Amino acid sequence: MNEISHDAAKLYENDEKEQAVILLAKELEKNPQQLELILQLSTYLTYGGEMEQAEELLLKSKNYFPNEPLIDYNLGNVYYNQGEYEKALAIFEQIDSNDALFMKAQCFYKLGDNNHALVYAITASENVKEEENFRLVGDILLRLGNVNQAKTYYEQAVATNKNEINTFDLALCKTVLNEADAKKYFAESKAINSQYYHDNIQKLEDVQRLINGNQ
Repeated sequence: MNEISHDAAKLYENDEKEQAVILLAKELEKNPQQLELILQLSTYLTYGGEMEQAEELLLKSKNYFPNEPLIDYNLGNVYYNQGEYEKALAIFEQIDSNDALFMKAQCFYKLGDNNHALVYAITASENVKEEENFRLVGDILLRLGNVNQAKTYYEQAVATNKNEINTFDLALCKTVLNEADAKKYFAESKAINSQYYHDNIQKLEDVQRLINGNQ
């Protein structure tokens, strides 16, 4: 990380996000061929909802780095966050990385193609045993009505990170499966983040209706 990148990261971490963006943009005006700063600025713009600016920056940067997969990956993320899932998918399919596998699964999931989503998500979770990979597989399996299998992946997500989301989703599965410790996990989710719990408890009825409809 060079000095400008480090300074911008510090500003961003201190919630001075606009100043971080300005610092990176000014440095890139002086020398636009700085890959590290391009990726950092495009990420900040994407997180800030400035999708058009992020897209413009990345497309312009391809003139300097025409075959750089990291630029393509960030561009795919911009399209994904804009809801242009097919456009994002076309980019991720050209990238050979586990992150791209995960994003392909996400795109197929958003497009309602659960079978393709599941294949890519399982592969990603086998390659890199991370919380978000396990949770995505669980989400897809739950949508398909495979509650017992979904529970297995949510258990792995909880083992990796016992946060309000993972404990809640595990509790959902355990409730549908009539397992005795379901309430324990709902209680844990509520204790971690009561607002999340109250905002999502409706999902229990939604999942039960889904399962009844698949039977």
